[in-house]
Amino acid sequence: DAALARRAAEVRLGREFRDALAGGGEGPSMVVVTQGDTLDAAAQAVSTAPIDRAQFDRFIAASGHRPTDLASLYRSDSRNLPRDSVAPADAEAYARWLTAATGRGYHVARIERTSDLAVRFWVGAEL
Repeated sequence: DAALARRAAEVRLGREFRDALAGGGEGPSMVVVTQGDTLDAAAQAVSTAPIDRAQFDRFIAASGHRPTDLASLYRSDSRNLPRDSVAPADAEAYARWLTAATGRGYHVARIERTSDLAVRFWVGAEL
């Protein structure tokens, strides 16, 4: 059926995508890393690159979240560099914001929750 075909295309291993944000723009670039082989196991995706300063700044502006380490916001002028020194609470807040802004279940990527590829990334999504 058509719905099953759409689902199979969405969870194809290696498929890259970006979710639309409710306030405009797009979320981080993601890649499917597991397909989920049962009804209980959701497919998983991880970001293709670390969350950069521009993406994190969009979250701060849209959510009003106050980062734990304000000094780290000003360590570099390049908005394309990865956002470094992210406190766990700030990473979790970012994932909750992405969930609300996209309607997809985002979480902070952990190796035991996604795959060994997640070592380099910190944002994941269930498909």
